[in-house]
Amino acid sequence: MNYYRLTIVGDTNDADYVTEISKISEETLDDVIKPVVSVLKKNSYNWDLSDHVIEKYPSELYAGILTQQQIYDFSEFCPYGEDGIHTIESVKITPFADEQILFLKPGF
Repeated sequence: MNYYRLTIVGDTNDADYVTEISKISEETLDDVIKPVVSVLKKNSYNWDLSDHVIEKYPSELYAGILTQQQIYDFSEFCPYGEDGIHTIESVKITPFADEQILFLKPGF
């Protein structure tokens, strides 16, 4: 099975960006990530998980377009800032390769 490094950058407070990096399977890429990415471009506040929702939560905004499971699963991969996020700025994938740790703070 192929694995990918998924990098999602979200806007948490008007150009304050947070990033989440996850390892995903090819199945997750095909069943969750690709369908969600195909609808993200339609709204400026495209994945509002903030404490002060500007439009609607993704479960409302994309009801009938995405399944509730796709919405839930994608949200689990999203970064979360101090007040949540309101916009996905980028979604990137690269083939996953074993990484070599060059520095790790003791106790981390």
